[in-house]
Amino acid sequence: MRKFTDITLRVLCLSYLVALSLLLLSEEPLRFFGVDSPLRDLAPRAHFPSFLVLTILALAARWTMPQWAVISCLVTYAGATEFLQAFVPGRSPSIVDGLHNLAGIAVGCTVCWIVVGVGILVSRGFNRRGVVLVNGENTSQ
Repeated sequence: MRKFTDITLRVLCLSYLVALSLLLLSEEPLRFFGVDSPLRDLAPRAHFPSFLVLTILALAARWTMPQWAVISCLVTYAGATEFLQAFVPGRSPSIVDGLHNLAGIAVGCTVCWIVVGVGILVSRGFNRRGVVLVNGENTSQ
């Protein structure tokens, strides 16, 4: 079952990566959603949540490489998409967007590591008061 979940998350992550690439490297990304001018001001703020979601998916997919390598790939991808926007008509690279990309990656890593840390604590038997339970018994006495 775990292998099926890993494969599903990897497919979802790669699908999201392709969709994000299309949006980041298109002349008018909002045109895909049929958005008119009132919401165009929100487009520059989409970098942070986009990379947050990408990072969570990438780390949850449990790739066969170390986490530091996955994070390095994400940082490289963030920089590459900003650089490649220089070659897209109507788009230009932005340091602010690049920083939003990196912030999304950083927060995504933090969220994943907190969730994993809490999962480890729960699986080791910590109760709500922070007392370690071994076979259901309090060990602090």
